[in-house]
Amino acid sequence: MNSAAALQEEILFCQDLFLHNIQTRETIAKNIALKENVFLMVVCIELKIPLFLVGKPGSSKSLAKTVVADAMQGQNSHSDLFRKLKQVHMVSFQC
Repeated sequence: MNSAAALQEEILFCQDLFLHNIQTRETIAKNIALKENVFLMVVCIELKIPLFLVGKPGSSKSLAKTVVADAMQGQNSHSDLFRKLKQVHMVSFQC
C-alpha cells in the first residue's frame, strides 16, 4: 500500500473511532458530514488550532459542535477515549 492510501486509511479509522465514541440520540444520522466535522473539531481542539467551520445549512456544523462539547468533558466524559482528551468549554460566533 502506498503512503497516500495508508494515510487516508488511518484518517478514516480515526474519524470512525471518534464518531463511534460520541453519544447521540438514535434519531441522529452519523453521516459523512458529521464524521468529518467531529474529526476536525477534536483534532483542532487537541492541537490548539483555530477552526472556522463554514458550510451550507444542514451540513452538521452545529450538531458536531454540540456532540463534541458534550463528549470532551475530560475525566467526566462518558467515553474512555474522550476521558484522555482535553476538557472543553465551547464558545461559538455565528454570522
